[in-house]
Amino acid sequence: MSPLSASADAASVTHDTYTNSLNQELVSSQLVIFKDDTAYTDVSIVGKRVKFSISGLENPFNANYYNRLVWTSTDEEPNIKNILTVKIAPKTGSLYSFSNYENLSLIKQKINSDSPVYG
Repeated sequence: MSPLSASADAASVTHDTYTNSLNQELVSSQLVIFKDDTAYTDVSIVGKRVKFSISGLENPFNANYYNRLVWTSTDEEPNIKNILTVKIAPKTGSLYSFSNYENLSLIKQKINSDSPVYG
């Protein structure tokens, strides 16, 4: 598990494993998700893009509560080597979840088909 950057308190989220199965990319959860009290991340393939999602945030995803969301290839502090995608918090907003998309070919260059992804 990896800390999620927040203004005051950090929240932990789960990680997913990015896997291949007969030319079809799938994501399989590695941990039990308790959606009522836990922020969690999900990764899926949508056409030629990778969708990185986070849900169950404690506060709405906006600049009053968060600086940014970061998905990484390791459970270490985000750095130039392990960041897969970043989303800066908007100034306003009321959603407790958010998604970001990246090109599938770029993500394939950064992680293997069975690599964990951390949010």
